[in-house]
Amino acid sequence: MAVRTKLIVVFILAYMITLVVMLPARLVVAFAPLPNGIELQHVQGTIWNGQIGRVETPDFALNAIQWQLRPLHFFTLHAVADVQITSHRDNPLTGQARVIASMNSVEVIDARFAGNLQEIMALSPVSSPIPLRGALTLQIDEFMLGQPLCEILNGQARGFDIEGEFNRRWQPLGDYTTNIGCADGRMLVQMPRDNLLGLSVDGTVAPNGIDLRIGIAPQAGAPQGLTELLAWLGQPDAEGRRYFNFRL
Repeated sequence: MAVRTKLIVVFILAYMITLVVMLPARLVVAFAPLPNGIELQHVQGTIWNGQIGRVETPDFALNAIQWQLRPLHFFTLHAVADVQITSHRDNPLTGQARVIASMNSVEVIDARFAGNLQEIMALSPVSSPIPLRGALTLQIDEFMLGQPLCEILNGQARGFDIEGEFNRRWQPLGDYTTNIGCADGRMLVQMPRDNLLGLSVDGTVAPNGIDLRIGIAPQAGAPQGLTELLAWLGQPDAEGRRYFNFRL
């Protein structure tokens, strides 16, 4: 009788594990509370290994997002998933990241994304005074969600072979690097001035506001058309730099 009871228990446990492992992702999504304005379409696979055909938000959309949960981490009371935004003609960027979630924290590590600057800027609420194009990469080594935005953030954004359009001609502007950190819950942004435009950016970004100090002093070889655009910034300082504040 004892052997039979043990067999029944083992069978029930095996059946329950199978149900969890094979649980369709679309069923979980159907009952998951989503923020207003977020819509998930064409969900396939299981909760362990699946794909979302399209994620729509009020501001942008992403396509063909895949994930794979790592079950061994559940023993540490953490959910760990490798997430990938795959190549798609309508995606402004592609890349992958590891997401770690627990009862009281959400982290992202080893995130690597790449995209087209022109397409990404089209999503920005702030327009550039000149059309820009080029390649953009984003590297996030560590991010922990906090209030209002972050508790930990360490990363870097880089623009390669950037070009600007002056007088209907695309002209090279070089490469740019922006370091990203976190202070008092806000994202720190710092771009050193060692680039063709002498462009520097220092400040903070958060959901409740942007506060940036921007400086510029074009170097030799910068497009001539840029000089005319800088006139509205007033006279340069003793170092030949012009500054302005950008706040939202």
